[in-house]
Amino acid sequence: MTKFLASIIALLFCASAAFAAELPAGFLEEKICDGLNAVTAMVIAPDGRVFICEQTGKIKIVKDARLLPDPAVDLSERLDSYWERGLIGIALDPEFPAKPFVYLNQIMAKPFPHHRISRFRVDGDHIVKNDELILLEGDDQTKIGGPIPAGHQGGPMRFGPDGKLYIALGEQTAGDPSQRLDTLLGKILRINSDGSIPSDNPFFSTAAGKYRAIWAYGLRNPFGLAFQPATARLFEDDVGQSSWEEINEIQKGRNYGWPKAEGFSTNKEFANPVHAYPPAIGRSITGGVFYNPQVAQFPSQYIGKYFFLDYMAHWLRVLDPQNPTNVTSFARNFNGPVAVELAPDGSLFVLNRAAWVRDDKFTGNSGSLVRIKYNGEVEQQQKEFADRLSRTDLFDSLEPFKPARDFVGFELNAPVWRPGVEGRFWIRVPEGKKISFHEQGEWYLPAGTVVIQHYSDSRQHANLETQIIETGEAQCSSAANYRWNEPGHDASLMDEMEIIRVKNTGVNWFSPGSERCVNLRSTTAGFIVQINTRQLNREMVDSLTGTPRNQLLNWSERGFFDRRIEEQEILRLPRLASISETDAPVELRARSYLDANCAVCHHPEGPARGFFDARFDTPLQLQKTINGDLMAGDLGIKGARVLLPGSPEKSILYQRLKHNDFFRMPPVAVNDLPSPALSVIEQWISGLKAD
Repeated sequence: MTKFLASIIALLFCASAAFAAELPAGFLEEKICDGLNAVTAMVIAPDGRVFICEQTGKIKIVKDARLLPDPAVDLSERLDSYWERGLIGIALDPEFPAKPFVYLNQIMAKPFPHHRISRFRVDGDHIVKNDELILLEGDDQTKIGGPIPAGHQGGPMRFGPDGKLYIALGEQTAGDPSQRLDTLLGKILRINSDGSIPSDNPFFSTAAGKYRAIWAYGLRNPFGLAFQPATARLFEDDVGQSSWEEINEIQKGRNYGWPKAEGFSTNKEFANPVHAYPPAIGRSITGGVFYNPQVAQFPSQYIGKYFFLDYMAHWLRVLDPQNPTNVTSFARNFNGPVAVELAPDGSLFVLNRAAWVRDDKFTGNSGSLVRIKYNGEVEQQQKEFADRLSRTDLFDSLEPFKPARDFVGFELNAPVWRPGVEGRFWIRVPEGKKISFHEQGEWYLPAGTVVIQHYSDSRQHANLETQIIETGEAQCSSAANYRWNEPGHDASLMDEMEIIRVKNTGVNWFSPGSERCVNLRSTTAGFIVQINTRQLNREMVDSLTGTPRNQLLNWSERGFFDRRIEEQEILRLPRLASISETDAPVELRARSYLDANCAVCHHPEGPARGFFDARFDTPLQLQKTINGDLMAGDLGIKGARVLLPGSPEKSILYQRLKHNDFFRMPPVAVNDLPSPALSVIEQWISGLKAD
């Protein structure tokens, strides 16, 4: 590719404007550029240039809101960039550009995988590869262990107000190194800008050699590191395992507990986080930054606050450091965000990685850089929601609960397992529009289709929540969530996701908040709409005639579909079976459960890690479950596969359904109750025969 063509492509990427993020009134998202490859970190220079790390070894520069066509440097030939290794951290000298140095955190490939912290000289828009000062060489990762040795590398770096360089490293999925002082992994390190170790480090006199650089320990996988200029407080964002994503205030010599503790602990030996949230809220905390700009662009209520990201939940939230229980949503619908930084003009830059770790499912050049600005003008949101359910004009009455007459109720063969909660469902198809019917696979609901999903507790049938979902174009649907008030005559709009205790049941419920743009084909929690042939191929009492009628035939006669369904077709069309249908074959019940509860993520275009396809319509021999390869670890079980015929104990799919920790599936489970499918899936696997 010629330099001219490369520059044209770069300009085309940067010229593409999209406003996908949901932001507060008065804020705008500006896409600066996309086409970035496996981005991990960024830093913004005083002159406004953005230095972006690509995990594979290149550093790209955005200058004057344009991505420069040539990388500032390419270090790919020296790096191990598999999984979470590679180029993972960057910092500029605190006196930049008077001292024109950039500091990098890299995983070197030779002579063995290890962290290296180096200083390079910056010459204009280029980094001089041959002008490198090695500050610190990390541990030989082949001797550390861990189920995924290339995972949990950490990476972020920041200069503190004391002029020292602070470096956060992960524990390589090994756990134990976090508590040891003879390894750098699972630590916050502190060194001088020339690589020497400050004598006032807490373990300078007790640790040996390079391990005297340890400043704090007991961390799992740090993804964010930020100093607050006004107070010199240091916050670290630590990706959790079983229960909690953490924000820790890093202090000299403190132990943050991993792997002996996660989240809040009663053990006084460990420092507790200032804030933690469970997997149902977000599953991978990443970058963070304090909003203490020299020039304030955002309204005053944001000054001094801490902004932090979640990669898997795609949101940006705000925490008040003076009152850490005060956490609010700021923006949603990013594309796998990994870093947020404060620009000299007071705007925020968000770096979207999009693709997951660098594995066999990785999609290159899918990252982007966006800028969030405040202009004070309140613009029309993508979708405005009524503040109360009674004001939606979708119901004949709320007590008793009756959607408007043009809604058609429906039932599912194998609804998603929601302990302590039961659901009822209705649909309205816009007049003159048709559902694209498919015997296999998913239907396509025309834009403007409205689905009502109403949930109540399964004991006293008291109203809990009602979801109003309206399909849109380009995989952008709106979903409003309403929580029922006491004594239950109306429901209020819930904007924030949370976990609540379901009254009368003793179980927890994940409340998804509301989304103005959600992709119903890849959502991992909350708004799961399963309207397809295999779910609706069943009889239901028709609300108009009062007689049982197959739902597919009923919908066909109402003119919902783009083709007519004949009665003789029904017996050959696919049909799921619930776990409780004891007269149905075991395999049908097991695969139906996986389709309903797992396939929303586990399909070829889905967000889940893993090779297998849980969709019922995919033939079993093509699902990559039987003797299927593992992508995300074997849980320490020798010889494990996705499903090993005759051996539930070596079948990771079964084991992950059984777990009550980070490895549990589905990952949004908020109860320790055993899945009702365990015995059926165990029976199914036990009866499978090896080829």
